Amino acid sequence: MAGRRSIDVNAVWMDNRDGHAHGTQWLLALSVTALSLAACGAALPPGSVATLPAGGATQPSAHVRAEVELRTLLAGVRVPFGAERVASAPVTLLAQAPVTEASPNLLTSTTWWRIDMPFDDAVAWIQAHSPAGLKPGMSGWSGGPGEPANRSFGFDAPSTTAYEGATVELALAAMSSSETGLRADAEVIWLPPKPAGEFVPSGTAVTLLAVNHFGSSDATTLRTRNLDRGDAAPLISALNVLLPSGGGAHGCGLDTGYRVQIEADVAGTPLVFSDWWACSEVLVTRGGVGLVTLTATPAFDSTVTRLIGSPPSP
Repeated sequence: MAGRRSIDVNAVWMDNRDGHAHGTQWLLALSVTALSLAACGAALPPGSVATLPAGGATQPSAHVRAEVELRTLLAGVRVPFGAERVASAPVTLLAQAPVTEASPNLLTSTTWWRIDMPFDDAVAWIQAHSPAGLKPGMSGWSGGPGEPANRSFGFDAPSTTAYEGATVELALAAMSSSETGLRADAEVIWLPPKPAGEFVPSGTAVTLLAVNHFGSSDATTLRTRNLDRGDAAPLISALNVLLPSGGGAHGCGLDTGYRVQIEADVAGTPLVFSDWWACSEVLVTRGGVGLVTLTATPAFDSTVTRLIGSPPSP
């Protein structure tokens, strides 16, 4: 988590623009020790403190690193001084998150608050005090008969080898003319470990096949190319740095079933990477057995296109 912000639970922010001073409260406090869950190898319940065993720390699992990030994200949310944390949604509209990811590896954490401010003032305060170090993402609102005024804001954190989809979502809803409810959600999709069997040794012979309408009765092999060592080297490098997919749903716009099959023989066993172009996924099999799906990157797609050509026009 290089570059991640530090957290000072006693910080107070002063704003003299309107002639008033406002305090800043952090949602959660993380000690330096808790942030180093490294040696635990298992998730900690909220509020617990991790200690490192004698003999030094070991690399934490992806799941543990994702849980640490989840707490860090939620701890970075700021609320106006005097806001009251509550155990459940203070208004029905805030009982559910405004948006969420569909992934079996999704981790979430939620807090609710009552803010002693009119809705418009609370929205303005939250907009002026977004979580530090995060990139603004989605925003929205809804309305209708019987529905209170509401707004939602999203903020994104960088992905790592342990997780992706790290976000903070803030939803506000009017409770009365002088009070506003706030829901804060942190979400992280942890990434499964990449099997050693998915790595291709340098110098391995590689064959590319560009196939359209893959898996259907009218499947057509558009191009085939056997790569020499010079051409195979950058492709192998691009393959070996792809990260596992978190299992989330992906949009597959203009999908014609175009795939580029990357076939290699590793220690006498066929290793096949199927680049599902429209979905930015790379499905992997070793000896016909499915392994962890990888997430394609622009650099990987660019390398594949250079070697086998562009996808056919829709």
